[in-house]
Amino acid sequence: GVSICTVNKALSGKPKVSEARRKQIQEKAREMGFEVDSLAQAMARNPITIGVFISATHSDLYYNILKQGMEEEFKRLEKYKIYPAYYVVSNQDSGNSVQSVIAWIEEHNVEAICFCPNIYNTKLLESIIEYGIPVFLSGGGIVPPKETITTVSIDAYLSGRIVADFFHCLYGEKTNAAVFIDSMSTIVQRKKAEAFRAALADYGVTDVEIVEHFNDPFLTYQKM
Repeated sequence: GVSICTVNKALSGKPKVSEARRKQIQEKAREMGFEVDSLAQAMARNPITIGVFISATHSDLYYNILKQGMEEEFKRLEKYKIYPAYYVVSNQDSGNSVQSVIAWIEEHNVEAICFCPNIYNTKLLESIIEYGIPVFLSGGGIVPPKETITTVSIDAYLSGRIVADFFHCLYGEKTNAAVFIDSMSTIVQRKKAEAFRAALADYGVTDVEIVEHFNDPFLTYQKM
């Protein structure tokens, strides 16, 4: 026989159980028709806090939609005692900002972090990973390190080509074009702009300018 503690570890995916013993217990549980009750497990554990990092230079229109979707999902996760904690991140590579973020993580007992789009603070990301917090990326603000769990992003290149196809249908070949984007340092936006320019070149439109506006309406108006 085995102890209740060993059975719990084997069925919950916890360490300190040999793979042979884990497999033996799992097979016996399947024979008995036993399934792990994830809701009961959640009620027995401490709450889990997921840190959601939002860029200080975010677009309200975009982030309001993104946050709405996140809040709907977090609402569904409440029964598993999983809750969000939001933090606005500066894109400045400041040692003080890194220290303040680590202090915030400790204060709120954050166990994982989601980096939202338009965060380019690679120093902060590297410091959090080094600290030992699991990280996953939403969008393509920065190149994902190997240590991140996953990255959820759109097909930026395809998006840029679709827009170029639509542009060509409206204006044809005898025209020029300008692409206004936040920053070429953002992976997703750079890929969109490059795909837009490449697709128009296929149609014979070579006069395409890429303009960075850095989410500044006044700068955008000036460059127009």
